[in-house]
Amino acid sequence: MRLHVDPALLTRLHAELQRRSIDMLLVETKDEARDAVLGLIPRGATIMAGSSLTLDAIGLTDGLKGGEYRYLRQGRPDARRRARPGAHGRRGSGSAPRRTHAAVHPRRCLSPTDPGARTEVETAMTEAELRDRLALSLELHSKEGFITYNGHVSARVPGSDRILISPYGGGLRVTPEDMVTLEMSGRVLALGPAKLAPPSESPIHTAIYRFREDVMAIAHIHPPLSTFFGIADTPIVPVHVSGAVFGAPIPLLDDPDLIKTDGQGERLARALGAHRAVLMRGHGAVTVGESVEAVFLASLYLEENARHQLFASLLGKPRPYTADETRRVRKATWGDDGTRLSRKVWAYHLAKWGLEARRP
Repeated sequence: MRLHVDPALLTRLHAELQRRSIDMLLVETKDEARDAVLGLIPRGATIMAGSSLTLDAIGLTDGLKGGEYRYLRQGRPDARRRARPGAHGRRGSGSAPRRTHAAVHPRRCLSPTDPGARTEVETAMTEAELRDRLALSLELHSKEGFITYNGHVSARVPGSDRILISPYGGGLRVTPEDMVTLEMSGRVLALGPAKLAPPSESPIHTAIYRFREDVMAIAHIHPPLSTFFGIADTPIVPVHVSGAVFGAPIPLLDDPDLIKTDGQGERLARALGAHRAVLMRGHGAVTVGESVEAVFLASLYLEENARHQLFASLLGKPRPYTADETRRVRKATWGDDGTRLSRKVWAYHLAKWGLEARRP
């Protein structure tokens, strides 16, 4: 949903989060000059500045002035209603509030002005095609030095509660058939012909998919330069065109441990919030996106911005982009939803590494 909300209502909406046990609420202000700088509001947390966001309307339309919204499930519109002043939008009178996660789309959301909008992964795609893309993504991440025998990629199977994830030991010789099928709980549904097990850090993926219904693909990577910043407790900020895509400093999970439990995965998902990437101190990073291609772009751009920031610091104090510069550069490069840019970067790197023949 894209509703413009007066900032004065945010305190009351935040209280509604707690009352209705909703985990996350995303809000966009009507102040265009601020470019909707209010961010993710996790249940029980303080309202803080963050990314450009949208409001997920699940009975939270009290007092809002009209507008259209959609209930979203895994990025797809299931229903469309008109919000009315005083309307609650509940699914049934007397029913207990359903605990849910907001359908977060920090970079693009379906809106009344674009009722047929889809990201690339939301269009018809067979599971075989998705497996092919994941195998290519794993190989591209490996060739760029982000994944070796450690690291993994995954994708949500559109229209289902299943994910495909690269197996334990990852790297260069994983085939599309080797991808492991998991439930969102982490339970293994199917192994490939080689019976390769899922990675031990699968909770990274399952937790983020549960918390972020807009996320359709994820990579857990170990980018050398970006990881230095987490070790040095120095934030990665937009200093280069590549950094503007992220729109804000990259958040940090201040824990170097491996993510092997649901609790650890949920903590990471909360640290990620509505962002496209999160650093893991002394460990690596996680990038997310609307498609397999968008995740590869996020991994590449995270390291590219880190490289420019690190090298610039050898010459002097790096000058980060201002909020206005970040907004303008991001709009110029990312466009409406990033699909064009993601495809361009993906196609270039397939050609760079001689993988064009394997392109789905």
